[in-house]
Order: sequence, then C-alpha cells, then structure tokens
Amino acid sequence: MSPVIRISDSVFKKLQKLAEPFVDSPSSVIEKLLEEYEKKNNVYNTKILVKEKNDIYNHMPSKDSTIEIKIDNVPDLTSSRIITATINGKPAKSWTRLTALLLEEAFSYFNNSFDELKNHIGFHIVKGKTQRDMSYISKINISFTRQNANETFNNLIKVIKKINADLFLKIKFNSNYPGEIGIIKYENHETN
Repeated sequence: MSPVIRISDSVFKKLQKLAEPFVDSPSSVIEKLLEEYEKKNNVYNTKILVKEKNDIYNHMPSKDSTIEIKIDNVPDLTSSRIITATINGKPAKSWTRLTALLLEEAFSYFNNSFDELKNHIGFHIVKGKTQRDMSYISKINISFTRQNANETFNNLIKVIKKINADLFLKIKFNSNYPGEIGIIKYENHETN
C-alpha cells in the first residue's frame, strides 16, 4: 500500500498547473519534479553499457549502473517508473503517456480504423471520451483503460512488433533492482 501524504491547497494548485490533463496524477507530477531535481543535481551517475543485439544480459547490477535488458528477458516491472521513453522517436515520460503514444501510432498504422486497432492490441479501448478510470486521447478520440507496468509492457511489445515501430525505454526499477536503471530497446529492422 502506498503511503498517504497531505499537501496544502496552494501546493496542490501548483501541481495542477504542471499536470497534463487526463495523463498526470499528483504522484506523476511529483515524480516529474523529482526527476528534474535528480537530473539537475546529478543524482544518477549512470553509464550506458553497449551490448550486441542478441546478447542476453545476465548481470546483477551494481549501484549506479545502467543495465541493458534483452526484450524477451524483462524482469518484473512492478513499481518501475519511466525516466524517458520514445516510440519512433516521439517522447513519453509515463506508462500512461507511453500507452497513449503507442495507440496513436497504431491507429495511424491501421489507417485510422478503430476496429482494426481494437483487433490487434491487448488494451481495452472505447471510442470517445468516457467516465473515470480511463485515459482519453483527444488526437484519435479514443479512451483506454490503464494497466499495471507489466501488462502495459507485454501489450506494448506485441503492438510495437506488429506495427514495426522502434522503442527506447529507460526505466528506474523499484522492486527487483531497487534504484537501478534499465534500458530496453527494440529497433525495427524491416526493409521496404
């Protein structure tokens, strides 16, 4: 269970000003602020390990290292948080925004067909803006149910492969490797 904190109305209003509607929660805004603080104060002293495409990285990471993770060997992502991510070079800073970006890319790939999109993804989607508990993507007029990080990642990879997209994901682990940073990459090598 997550701890509950109380903040003043003035602090809450400041958080609201920084939030992206239908994407950010108070927690995700605080995370963004902490990430900026950490970047500015060089809290992460990371190094990127360059590995061959087919290498399996079987290394217990040491403090302050970045591990490159093979896409079919991803550890438990429970409580992980996205530091930065891109799909086809377009950035996302949260699991929810990454899902929205993926759905936008897939919608375009399936020629803006809601039915085709729905048939090829593992996310629950509906047309239009819905009640609470769903995130709305105004660009494509679709709402989706948020999932935990593991479900999101598994569905994300299936769709990424289906639509031949590139993925770069830099995450901070909180369960398997507390505080460690992982890099997950998938590059589309399809030739036209």
